[in-house]
Formats: sequence, structure tokens, C-alpha cells
Amino acid sequence: MKLSLIGYYGSNFGDLLMLNVLIDYYSQYYEQINIYTYGIEANLSDSLALNSSKCQIEVFTLTGIQKITYKTFLKTVKNSKYILWGGGTCFMDQGGTGGIKYMIGAYFCKVRVLYMGIGIDSYSKIRTRLIMFTAVLFSKALYFRDEKSLLTAKSLTLNLMSYKIKYVPDIANIKTVQHQLAFNDYIVFCCRDLSNYQSLNNEKVNKYLVDLTISICNKLKIKRVFNLVCDFEVDQKPSQLANELFLQEGISVNNIYGYKIEDSLIAIRNSKFVITSRLHPAVVAQNLNIPYALYNYSDKNKKFLEEAKEASRLIGRYNFEEFVPDFKKPKSENLENIKQSIFSVLTKYSK
Repeated sequence: MKLSLIGYYGSNFGDLLMLNVLIDYYSQYYEQINIYTYGIEANLSDSLALNSSKCQIEVFTLTGIQKITYKTFLKTVKNSKYILWGGGTCFMDQGGTGGIKYMIGAYFCKVRVLYMGIGIDSYSKIRTRLIMFTAVLFSKALYFRDEKSLLTAKSLTLNLMSYKIKYVPDIANIKTVQHQLAFNDYIVFCCRDLSNYQSLNNEKVNKYLVDLTISICNKLKIKRVFNLVCDFEVDQKPSQLANELFLQEGISVNNIYGYKIEDSLIAIRNSKFVITSRLHPAVVAQNLNIPYALYNYSDKNKKFLEEAKEASRLIGRYNFEEFVPDFKKPKSENLENIKQSIFSVLTKYSK
């Protein structure tokens, strides 16, 4: 049997983390897995090298000079049992299409369409709403990772296809993190380029997050920051500017790149505190009981903290200067139940 996976796989830590989980699980059941990526294939290859996969894996690029033709996509996706969009905020005004044209093509090749562990961000544009409606129309099922996205999907489709719209916790929750210690006297910092978010001051927000990190370093008497560049394609510039500011304050910096999944996970596990705009470093920190703070650039971050009952860790979108860090370890008492919920959904599509 063959399974096809599609997503923003390439440089993004969160997307690659979810891909890693899906391959680890489904390679037990499928002889071949095709991966269709909107990301950088070279970085994806580095990440795939970590998977102890028992099946054949083929990678196809959907962007850039190596982009496959639509005809090639239809030819290669044919005979897949499912095509599965594996996690992430795939429906939003900032270019999130959920791979809809490829999903429709797969559907007409008699491949069942699934979305797994996804979210909805901004949806004010008519185009975003039409894409969402179309995705539900052609899908067998869509599993949303938070209650608000689930309710939004039902509302945008006028409750006409609610039986397809379901819930699953973020699938990254089942990833196991190795016990490996290199340093433990550092803070993990992870910013995001916010240039596409017109209501936010990109420079001001990221400067504040750097200042907050420096303040926490001083409080904890720490002189080292691990700068986790979660998405090399997007976040390189603000990450470089942050490094310059850290060095000016006498704080040494180690760069970690999100496509190096294991390095990133180990860095979070051994840190004293995590400050992030990106969601998945916070998800990992929550599960590992590492104190963290999460900037609310997107509603998905707020929704995550509400469901984790850790609202005190949310850095306000506009009133961020009022934030007070919470140094207590977060509680992950419900993690085993969350994992069981995820496995119960993944199992449905193993045959």
C-alpha cells in the first residue's frame, strides 16, 4: 500500500516535527510513502535521515525550479490509499491554501483526502473561506487541533458537512524526545518574522522579545542563549538581528536550525526557559515541563495556552510590555490521555 503526505515540509520545525511523527507511525503499515513538499527539499532530506523508516520514501517538490508538473503529481499520487495534509495552520489569509488544487486532483484519482492536526488562522478574505469550503467538500475527514478552529470550520461550511469535521490534539504531542545533555545553562529563544502581519510592528515586537530574554537571563544568572531558527526560509533576518543584540549584552549565542529536529528537541529539553513566537517550541516545552513564554502573534498560540490551561504564559499581542514571566514548571498531567487520543485517530487510517 502507498500513502501520500503533503505540507509545508522543508525548513519549518513544527511542520517537520509532525511529518516526523507521521512517518514513524505509518511506515509500519505502508510499503511506500510519497511526500509532496512546499519547502526546501535539501532541508527535508536532512530531517528524513532521522526517521527509522521501514518503507520506501519518495519526495516531490511543489515549488521552485524543481517543482513537478501537475501531470506528474497525478501520476505519482495515483493508487495511494490516502493523501494526508500533516498538520499546521494550513488555512489562513496569509497564503494558506491547504494544497487544495492537489487535494482535488488526488480526489479525482480516487485517493481519499485527509487533513490531520490542522488549524485555521485569519479567514476574513472570501478566497480563504471558499478554499476552506472546498477542502471540506472533497475530504473524507478533517481533524482540527483546537476547538476554535473546529467550530470555525463548521461555521464556514454552514454546518452542512459537520460529520467530516473532527478534533484531534496536536499530533506533535506524541513525539519522544531523547535524553541527551550538552549544556543546561541556557535559554531557548525563538522569534518569527512578522512582516506579513500588517497590524504588528515586526521590529518592535522582536526587539521586546530579545529584551525579555536578556532580562530573564539576568534573573537566572545565565549568559548563554540557544537561538532556535524555527523556519530558516522565513525567520533568518530577525534571528540575526537578535544575535547581534545578545552579543552586545555579553550573552553568547548558539544557533539551532528547526530542520534539525533532534538538535532542536534536545535544546528545548535541556533549557532553563523557552521564549518563543512559534507554537511548537511551546508545545514541546509544555510536555517536557520546561517554563516558557509564548507570544500571541496568532490566535493559534492563544488557543493552545487556553486548552493547556497555561494562560499566564501568553505574551499579549499589543500589550506585551505588561507581561510577567512565569517561572513555575508547566503541568502536563493529561499528556498520556492526549497521546491515546492521537493514536486512536492515526490508527483509523493505517489500513
